[in-house]
Amino acid sequence: MKKLFALLLTILMVLSMSITVFAGPPVSTRTIDSYSISSTDAEFLISELLAGQDIPVGHLFIDPLAEEDTYLVTYLISEPDWFLTEVHFEAISEGDDAFIYSSGGLVPGKFTVKKSWSLTDEVTKFSFIYVAGAEVTDFAAHAVVKQHAVYNDVPHVTTVVSDTNTLFSPDGIDNWQPAVLAWDHGSWPQISGAEWIWESYKVDAPRVGDTIYFKRDFSILGTPTSASLKIAADNEFYAMINELPNPAFFNNNWAIIKNYDVLDYINEGQNSLNIKGVNWAWNTDNPEVNPGAIVYELVVNSTEKVLVTPEVSESVWGYGVRVNQEKGGNWSMIISVPEVVCSGAIETLEVPSKIKAGIDSSVLKDGYKYCVKATGTYKFANWAPPAESGFADAKFNCREGTYIPSLTGKNAEEDYHVNSDGTVWINGQEFWPNYSYLQVLIDGQPVMWIGEYNDEHIYTQTIVGTGSKIKFSILDDAYGDNSGFITVDIQKQSFYLAP
Repeated sequence: MKKLFALLLTILMVLSMSITVFAGPPVSTRTIDSYSISSTDAEFLISELLAGQDIPVGHLFIDPLAEEDTYLVTYLISEPDWFLTEVHFEAISEGDDAFIYSSGGLVPGKFTVKKSWSLTDEVTKFSFIYVAGAEVTDFAAHAVVKQHAVYNDVPHVTTVVSDTNTLFSPDGIDNWQPAVLAWDHGSWPQISGAEWIWESYKVDAPRVGDTIYFKRDFSILGTPTSASLKIAADNEFYAMINELPNPAFFNNNWAIIKNYDVLDYINEGQNSLNIKGVNWAWNTDNPEVNPGAIVYELVVNSTEKVLVTPEVSESVWGYGVRVNQEKGGNWSMIISVPEVVCSGAIETLEVPSKIKAGIDSSVLKDGYKYCVKATGTYKFANWAPPAESGFADAKFNCREGTYIPSLTGKNAEEDYHVNSDGTVWINGQEFWPNYSYLQVLIDGQPVMWIGEYNDEHIYTQTIVGTGSKIKFSILDDAYGDNSGFITVDIQKQSFYLAP
């Protein structure tokens, strides 16, 4: 029930943090040797993430939370161009064998934590909270990382012009033949590199006119980036790139070369330019009086992506010790769970004795455990000697004579300590449980400071951060005769890591 309650508390905390929670499996029956790992970071267990056994791509961070056997886990890819596409994580307890191959390697597919992404998501960080089903001895962290394929942009310019490579047909359906260079009127405008073309050198029937269909197929490498069509005809043209519903361009002034932006109608790969040329009927039998022809130039700029390096995919493990190093093959690794200790001072506070308001800490992270150490003494009364009389620390206060309460039924050292001069240090929490006079309070509430009386006046307590500040204060019924302060050191509970 205690474990279930802890799990529920953790889940409620995490819901407010929008972080995924994974509940670990029950205990099974396999022993895994414990190995240690070094790190210079005092707050997290940090393991290097290795792709393909020897490519550092990032780090794994594991941080113990306040609830028993509960961890905040983060995969962080820091190397450029690498991205997470799979994550598999398990906290292994003594006796677990469900995750082990018969050959001794680990089976990531059986891990509790399974998450995958597309390479296009470009995921570089994934955090979650893992609630273990029992005391954890080792972590197994697997992932898959990928790199995008690398391409170079290669520019291309495709130019097609009216010449004998253009095909013509009398009906635009079949019987396609190479176009013929037409008789040049001399007054026609010119396009550099292009020729005026028709079905014949001179028109066959200038008096009745003619309609000829032209076609030019062409291919574009890569993605079109710009395209222009220059075209003219004697007497008129209808031009279309590819098929309906693309529009047809029209003009019937032979003296003008029209210039159209046709980028929207150009496709990567195969394309077709289709032109209908019309020579009007004229009251003449002379083909030089009523000539017919078309001229055009189509220029397309495009960019082709050429593969330089294909997509790369690598298996990743958090750096630890090879599970089946003797047998080779699978290079799965396990990382041992270090001891959880208090290390690295977050801040030091001086709790004043002359004011009731006390002093606030900085904001402590929600869901993390913190170690509090209270040290030193302050003066709470101007009594006559003996010297220690009228002093107090975070847990005990020293009294003499008639100020000493009855010690009947109290435990020596835990509840009181008698000095050689007859003065007595008494536990304020024990003698005044509803008030804890003269003790250091946390958020205005009495606490049972941990530790018997000691001459160093050092006592400890563990608190859980709530995402807000913590107040430390001293409770007295008169502050005017007080002097001095109690020193409070706050440390985050974290893994002990070998230097």
